[in-house]
Amino acid sequence: MIFGSSVGVICTQDRAQAAHAMAAVLEAAGYPVHCQVLPSGPDTAEALPAAAGALARHRCDVLITLAAPPAALGALRHAARQADLTGWVHADPVGAADGGTLLTAAVEAGVRYEYAPAAPDDWRPVLLALGPHVARKESPS
Repeated sequence: MIFGSSVGVICTQDRAQAAHAMAAVLEAAGYPVHCQVLPSGPDTAEALPAAAGALARHRCDVLITLAAPPAALGALRHAARQADLTGWVHADPVGAADGGTLLTAAVEAGVRYEYAPAAPDDWRPVLLALGPHVARKESPS
């Protein structure tokens, strides 16, 4: 089970549009979301520590990744530790082949891992992965 109070999304610039679409759906469902968009390409791993720091400042407990380049896995693992995450959801359907590697990185970081492949027009797998295990904002009465 994943427990948490807010959700952090890390993606590369080439996936920013999808990340913001997903964030809108998650926010509409009551989840507090904070997005960190990283440069695409060789600078991705270098930008991860600052992104993890931002997620830690926002007290994000769950990380959602939309792209996880193999070269950035070490930095993602470190970022998960730095942000003191409890859960990691990988939502990129293209990243299925990297699932075992991501699972290993998550286990090494000491966080629960869920693979929830989602399409840009259907974020239900991510909502199901978060499910009742992440606290939602109270809706105004």
